[in-house]
Amino acid sequence: MFALVKGVYEEISKREEYFITILGLDGAGKTTYLEMVKRLLDSRHKERDLHKITSTVGLNHSKIVLNEFILNLCDLGGQADLRYIWDDYIKECHATIFVVDSVDSQRFSEAILCLEQILLNSNVQKQPFLVLLNKCDNEMSPLQINGYKEDYVVKDNENSSDISKDDFQQTTFQSTSGGWRSFELDNNEGVNGDWEQNSDCGSSSFSSSIPLSTSMTAVIKSEIDSRLGEVLQGDVAIFSISAKQNAGVKKSVSWLINALKSRSKEILQS
Repeated sequence: MFALVKGVYEEISKREEYFITILGLDGAGKTTYLEMVKRLLDSRHKERDLHKITSTVGLNHSKIVLNEFILNLCDLGGQADLRYIWDDYIKECHATIFVVDSVDSQRFSEAILCLEQILLNSNVQKQPFLVLLNKCDNEMSPLQINGYKEDYVVKDNENSSDISKDDFQQTTFQSTSGGWRSFELDNNEGVNGDWEQNSDCGSSSFSSSIPLSTSMTAVIKSEIDSRLGEVLQGDVAIFSISAKQNAGVKKSVSWLINALKSRSKEILQS
C-alpha cells in the first residue's frame, strides 16, 4: 500500500526535464554564462570567481531543479579538436544555445562556420535555438570591423542611445507572414519556475533581440539572421548580453524557458 502511495506521489510530483546544450567557440563566454544562470536560478549554488573561469575541456554539466521543471545545461568545449562531440549531444537535446564573442572580429567567420554545421542537425532545426552575442559591454567601433558588408553597419548617428551594462535597450523583431514588426520585450520575468508566458513565443515565430545603437552586433545579427531563418522551424531568438556583467542573462533565460514550455505543449497536443 505504501509503495502504491509512493508511486502515485512520485508521478504527480514528477517534473518535466529539459536538456540544453551550450555551444560556441572557445573563449566566447559559455562557462561564464552558465555560471550566471546558476546564480540566477539555483539558491544553493556556490558562486565561482569569474576571473578564474577558464575554457571548458570536454563537458561542464549542471543540473538545476526548479519548481516546475529540471534544467540540464551542458557547456561543451569549443576548441577545434573538441567540436566533434557536439553532434552527440545536440541530437538528443531539447534546445540549443550558441554563444558568440561579439567583439572578436578575427574569429567571427569561424563562429559562423560552426553555426552552419550545427544547423545541419535535423533535431536542432525543430527545437528552440538561442543565439547570445556576448561581451556587449566591450563594444567595438565601426572602424574596427573588417571584412563585413557596409550595408550592415549602423552609423554612429543612427538609432543612437546609451547602453547601460545593467539594462540593455532591447527590442524584439518577429518575422511574420505580414512582414517585419517590432515590440518591446516583457520585463516581468519570473524566477524559479514562475515564468510569464510570452504570447509571441510560438513555434512558427522568428525573433531577435539586440541593442539598436550597436554596430558590431548589428553586423552579426544580419549575418546570423540570414542563416537561421533558412532552416530553423522552431522558436529562434538572438540576444545581446554581457554574461560577465550579468546584463541580458535573465531575459535570455526567460525566453528559453517559455520556448521550451511552448514546445512541450505542442508535442502533447500533437
